[in-house]
Amino acid sequence: MRRTVVTLILAALLGAGCGGGVGESASTTADATGGTTAIPTPGLPFVYVSADGVATRVESAARIVTLSGDMTETIFALGLGPNVVAADLSSVYPEAAATLPKVGVEFMLSAEAVLAQAPTVVI
Repeated sequence: MRRTVVTLILAALLGAGCGGGVGESASTTADATGGTTAIPTPGLPFVYVSADGVATRVESAARIVTLSGDMTETIFALGLGPNVVAADLSSVYPEAAATLPKVGVEFMLSAEAVLAQAPTVVI
């Protein structure tokens, strides 16, 4: 089920990374260095209903915490790197990911460290 949730959230964010289409907008947000960066807005809100019927509504991708190096690299490749506020220890690429606050690694994640980042999306 976890892979399905990650896949669907990633699919929603993929639309943002491909940006530039009619009707898409860009928001401006402060990046980690204090500068402002125009970031594509994903097709939000997005509602994911899991196999057990639980609905999860994603309304913002402004503060992303990634929990694997692969997901971090993918999110950066989609152009949403400025939105990533923290990552796990395996997130070392691209170079900007290596400098992010760390929240643990794989099965040894710290819930407190994740929540301290006030994420809108955790992938």
